[in-house]
Amino acid sequence: MCSGDIRITNPVRMYEYMEFKSLTIKTFHDGLAQKEFSAKEAMKVFYGAIETDDKKYGAYVRLLKDSAFLQAEHVDRMVAAGEKVHAL
Repeated sequence: MCSGDIRITNPVRMYEYMEFKSLTIKTFHDGLAQKEFSAKEAMKVFYGAIETDDKKYGAYVRLLKDSAFLQAEHVDRMVAAGEKVHAL
């Protein structure tokens, strides 16, 4: 396993992480716009992976989880209102 790989012990989280990790930026954007998942769901999956794996690597100096949550809520409101979500 290379150092960039993330090991997640919860099998549901692992599935979700692998699903998101396999998306290109365009397919992620399209999935978000088509309400296949929410920005908050994606944020929770990626932050879960970071929190699990960073204990081992200590690679993240500063995480702005509160700010990311507010931004995710904003994007979700835009999607719900039918507004165009610009490039992420």
